[in-house]
Amino acid sequence: MTDSKEKTFLQKLAKSGVVIVLPLLFVCCFVIAGFMVASYSGNLQMYHNTGAQQGGANGQHANEGDPSYGAANGSEDNAVIGEHVAVSTNEEAGRNENLRLAAESLNGTIIEAGNTFSFNEVVGDVQNDDRYQLAPVARDDQIVPGRGGGISQVATALYMAALIANLAIDERHAHDTTIIDYVELGLDAAVEYGAMDLRITNSTYQPVTIQASAADSAVTVSLIGEAFLEEEHEIIPSSTTISYHRAGTGLPSDMEFDEVMFNSTFYMVESFREYHYRGSVVDTQFLSRDTYMVLEGSIVRLPTGGNHDAIK
Repeated sequence: MTDSKEKTFLQKLAKSGVVIVLPLLFVCCFVIAGFMVASYSGNLQMYHNTGAQQGGANGQHANEGDPSYGAANGSEDNAVIGEHVAVSTNEEAGRNENLRLAAESLNGTIIEAGNTFSFNEVVGDVQNDDRYQLAPVARDDQIVPGRGGGISQVATALYMAALIANLAIDERHAHDTTIIDYVELGLDAAVEYGAMDLRITNSTYQPVTIQASAADSAVTVSLIGEAFLEEEHEIIPSSTTISYHRAGTGLPSDMEFDEVMFNSTFYMVESFREYHYRGSVVDTQFLSRDTYMVLEGSIVRLPTGGNHDAIK
């Protein structure tokens, strides 16, 4: 009789245990699944620049020897998240010195998470800085000597690195009249103090450090931050020619042309930020549509996409 009661009790206890354990298992599975979804969503937001709010001050500057120099706050996950080398065929000594000075001003700057960087605020007013030399600049549909000529090449290298690093671009301008040969049309960044700036927001969760240097006519900009792209993913800036016209053809009949413009070609170009996975484009972000007046005889890099004639 006793054995029978004990068996009945154990059976009831086992049934109760099953009733208790099953709901607990269900709750645990639900929590784990929710965590995985949240983690994936967070990674997707990071991939599309929605991880941080814009705002804040311009980047702070770190000196070589500072623990944060070249490795934003020393995180173990830091890596080169964006890098570009811009090389010009113009090897004038004065222009090369301008490249060196501008790159030196950028080097070591840290952009905290959510903060916005201004090229003009960091580099300063080069037209009133005696350290900068006279070199060719585009002004009023002409190429003329100007103090600080060439620093847009430094801004362009930074712009390209920021695109690859998936940072948010708040302000960027194209050259109206161009002889640029260090990047494809549509992917340049023109700067002029008080008129045109390059402003970039660190839309990641961690600080980003700018490393910049110039060697002769080559400028290298690397952005150091927390790695975010998974294996076999890549971000590639691109541009394509939408249309082109020789001066006076295919353009509004009431448009006035001077002698320089008559010896130029006008290109309309669109640029994009492409997201690649295993060599294929999986997403595209439109960046800008720009029109360039390319002077006759200029050496420029035409977009790889679109139909156009080579400039003779």
